[in-house]
Formats: sequence, structure tokens, C-alpha cells
Amino acid sequence: MIRGARGLALLVLLVCLAGCAAVAYEPIPVLVRGSAPVYPVEASAQGIEAEVDVHYVITSAGQVRDVSIIKVRWLSGEQQLSRLELDALAKSFERAAALAVQSWRFQVAKGKDGVRRAQETKSTLTFLTE
Repeated sequence: MIRGARGLALLVLLVCLAGCAAVAYEPIPVLVRGSAPVYPVEASAQGIEAEVDVHYVITSAGQVRDVSIIKVRWLSGEQQLSRLELDALAKSFERAAALAVQSWRFQVAKGKDGVRRAQETKSTLTFLTE
């Protein structure tokens, strides 16, 4: 039986180590082709810059599916716009990001067990006027 704070700390450490050992290694898919996002014309003309966080699944065959937008973050130029204008621009950035990600294809390596698996992932696409 484990007693005291020292014993509890040891138990927590052992559980953590056991959990780490149980995690299977999955190789990271490598992007092999796809389009860069197209900067929305209306945003570029106004000098609006943004980042778009995108969640998607890379299938075992390397295709992208289940694309969803997590968040649009404004980087610059949005201060002079109304809420309605910002909402419309956010939709433009979301569309551009989603179209780009849907065009991506990955090389998916086999795991330790020799099987290719679908993987969920997130990416941030940055739109800068430069």
C-alpha cells in the first residue's frame, strides 16, 4: 500500500510513464503537392491581413477530408471596418483557406505496425500583403 505524499507522487509518476509507453508512434505525413491559398482580392485591396486556423483529416491515402475552420485572426488593417464588413471578409479568408487545404495531398508513411492511418491535424494559413 502506498502512503503519504511521496508515495502518491511515485504512483502518479508510474501511471504517467505507463501512459507514455502505451502511445503508438505515428509518422508525420509529408505534403507532396497542393495549392497555396489565394488572397481574397477585397482584403488585399484594403491591406487586410489575417491568419486562419484550419482543422482537417489526412486519409490513409494522403487526401484531405473533413475540412473545418477553427478561427480567423486579424493581423492588421481591420480597425477601420464595420462588423458586417469584417464578417464578409472572414468568410472570404475561410473560403480561400479551405480551398487551398482541400487541394493538398500528402505522403502518409506506415506506422510501426506497417499500416497507414488517417490522422487529424491543424494548420494555420497566414495571409500577408507584403
